[in-house]
Amino acid sequence: MIWTTTIEPEGLADELEALRDEAKAVYREGAGPGSLTDEGLDYAVLDGDRVSELLPELAIRYASTFLNAARELTDLQLEVSPDTPSALNINYLDAGGRYELHKDAQPYTASWLVQDFKPWEGGWLTLYDDDGIAIWRQLPQRGLFVLFDGARLAHRVERTERLRVSVPMVFLPSGVEVERPDGLDEHIF
Repeated sequence: MIWTTTIEPEGLADELEALRDEAKAVYREGAGPGSLTDEGLDYAVLDGDRVSELLPELAIRYASTFLNAARELTDLQLEVSPDTPSALNINYLDAGGRYELHKDAQPYTASWLVQDFKPWEGGWLTLYDDDGIAIWRQLPQRGLFVLFDGARLAHRVERTERLRVSVPMVFLPSGVEVERPDGLDEHIF
């Protein structure tokens, strides 16, 4: 299942872009935990600890606005992830960047898109079924909140022709504990 709604950035879009230079560059060749190809990673990230430090308003919205939206969309009692570094991130893909095809360790993945892209600018978020068939493809659209089962649906961000900023988030069913695979944090951070 894929759920979407719109949550306007309300001034956060410029702040998110302005933090690009604070992000940690991540370049990895080959597959890591959750990877479905060996294309690797080439992006920059602010993990949840840095987001809380540099943009506390976003961390507050994760535990309120975004959590409430996830609950309403799914009709499930979801909670924010207790794994602070991976619970809420800001991802930056520079021109030429992409994010590998993968599945997540946790069941409910959200991506909040804060920019509008034209088709020729790339940066499509694409979700795949178990047979590897693309079932959903979306250009970045300002305010679009996309929620899906990231542990079941493989997904990737296609090559972008300009800076692409997104805010991935993790939500868990209440009372469910999910362990992160060994080496995952080293691969994505």
